[in-house]
Amino acid sequence: SSLSIPSDIWWLRTKGMSEEFCEYLRTYQWKGDMYALPEGTVAYPHVQMVRIECDLVGAILIETYLLQTMNFHRTSRG
Repeated sequence: SSLSIPSDIWWLRTKGMSEEFCEYLRTYQWKGDMYALPEGTVAYPHVQMVRIECDLVGAILIETYLLQTMNFHRTSRG
């Protein structure tokens, strides 16, 4: 999905992102493929859990989201 909520764009602008870059992100449409181990599958070291095939911008956005999500769940255990 693309960033279309004005508050998201405003927040990026307050962090120093250029208007041109924010407009690029606002209209960006992710086009790619994602392959992942099915839920409940045992994951072994050195075995890919997720593979993303897309353009560089999409890969960076997805990688950032996945790392933040995985690290949050790993560190938020009771």
